[in-house]
Amino acid sequence: MFLTAGALLMLLAAVQVAVHGGGAVGSLPRRQESLPCTQGFSQEEYSIAVDEELREGQALLTVRFADCGLGDRVLLEVGDAVDFRLGEDGVVYARHALRLADRKRAFLVVRARDQKTKEEWNTRVHLHLRTDGQGETTEHNKQVNSSGAAVIMFPWRSVVVRGDGSLRRVKRDWVIPPINVPENSRGQFPEELVRIRSDRDKNRLLRYSVTGPGADQPPTGIFIINPISGQLSVTKPLDREHISNFHLRAHAVDLNGNQIENPIDIVINVIDMNDNRPEFTHTIYNGSVPEGSKPGDNTHTHTHTHANTHTHMHTHKHTVHFLLSAWFAFPGSFVMTVTSVDKDDPKTANGMLRYKIISQNPESPSSNMFTINNKTGGIITVAAGIDREKVPQYTLIIQATDMEGNPTYGLSNTATAIIRITDVNDNPPEFTADTFYGDVHENRVNVIVANLTVTDKDQPHTAAWRTVYRITTGDPTGRFSIPTDPTTNEGLVTVVKPIDYEVSRSFVLTVLAENEVALARGIHLPRQSTATVSVRIADVNESPEFSPNPKAIKLEEGLPAGSLLTTFTAQDPDRYMQQNIRYGEERERGEYFRVAHVS
Repeated sequence: MFLTAGALLMLLAAVQVAVHGGGAVGSLPRRQESLPCTQGFSQEEYSIAVDEELREGQALLTVRFADCGLGDRVLLEVGDAVDFRLGEDGVVYARHALRLADRKRAFLVVRARDQKTKEEWNTRVHLHLRTDGQGETTEHNKQVNSSGAAVIMFPWRSVVVRGDGSLRRVKRDWVIPPINVPENSRGQFPEELVRIRSDRDKNRLLRYSVTGPGADQPPTGIFIINPISGQLSVTKPLDREHISNFHLRAHAVDLNGNQIENPIDIVINVIDMNDNRPEFTHTIYNGSVPEGSKPGDNTHTHTHTHANTHTHMHTHKHTVHFLLSAWFAFPGSFVMTVTSVDKDDPKTANGMLRYKIISQNPESPSSNMFTINNKTGGIITVAAGIDREKVPQYTLIIQATDMEGNPTYGLSNTATAIIRITDVNDNPPEFTADTFYGDVHENRVNVIVANLTVTDKDQPHTAAWRTVYRITTGDPTGRFSIPTDPTTNEGLVTVVKPIDYEVSRSFVLTVLAENEVALARGIHLPRQSTATVSVRIADVNESPEFSPNPKAIKLEEGLPAGSLLTTFTAQDPDRYMQQNIRYGEERERGEYFRVAHVS
């Protein structure tokens, strides 16, 4: 590099984590000796950008563990021992050449275990595929200082050769990769991030400062810079869900306040940690699905395979009767969608949710009547046999887990899904008896002769339950009607026209019971939907009848008393009763006529 009057600024990117306690792997000089020692890794999670291909023996990063004087009792090991190894100094190495091109992101686990108490501590190391320009280094912009920390020197001047062979320096803006800072750091604060300096501080005293939100603007004081050394530090744990990135400007001036360098832009990205559980938008979800088909007389053997939310496959065989109906909920019918949100970064595994059903109540006719799309939360039926008359409602416990559903590292939450099974007309009404009996006196109308009772398993007081009664045979003259009692659903056999005992002494009616709405296709009326009603007519003692009535008589003037004028004949309609008819007259004023009392 060229050390001339032109200034050169350097970012010292120090991957340093403060560690306290004797015997810590890769420990740094102690600060704040009075602080109590807490065993554990310096960070819950580490994040590092790596190339698509890792070389054998390539060092990735250093993890630090505070053993608080336990020394050799603490054993450090890497979880993925096949691909990685852990050095005594806490450096993680690639055990052999690796290709990570087929994965956007991977992570490995580093464990520390107290061999005496068996207590264990874990930290995760996230490996990100390096994007264009991220962490690019050259011989001019990367060095290593005596302490082992990487020194990244950002070239802001380039050299141009003039036509006469002389050199001319041309200033160009810095393009500084973002500084990534994990949220919720447990390190000692202030925690050093990078060092900013100009090579002009070799011949004069300079003062460094940073401006922008997070420094001198609200929220102030999160980032500070040592005005002499240029060391940029963070003063407190960051929260990505509150502020995901900061845009600062670094300045270098002399003691008189004169600008020595052009300000440079510094972007600090807050790296997401999995510190938020998924939250369902509702505690209880309500949905419904029509009931399904039931086994019938004709059977077909059907074998199907489906995946449950645990992604394992299982095959089972059962015999069912397929009833093709638009109203039925066959396997694959949509029920509802449950939704959960996670405040963590949705572009990382921390915010990527997976759903699964962890329980179903009741477990009838099987424990897997429903399945859920593990990414969208859509619930569908997965098995046949949903029958409202047996199970009117199901209750599912749904679990959402982040880290793409990883049961070990993911955070979870649950919600309840209540699925109501809606009724379809898949149960015809059935008479409670084959024959019903009734009696009625002749000539009576609007009299209930018999009450017909039926059973219907469909939901009461719906069109699929209410029954309509129809006389199919036995009443050619329309003497009877059967309205339905709206409360009991009974059929009320009613006489609507007078019945003459002498003409019809009994009736045998055939009655059909149907619902207000048609049965679902594939369901047929059984024999029990037809019944016989036997009605017996009781005789009543009726008055004799004259015929004709009235009767016209022509008389000659001057007839003597006692002359026969005419003969009246009356008929008794009660042909099946042995009765005598007696005649008499109603006397009128003057008593001009007399009726001979003849039986």
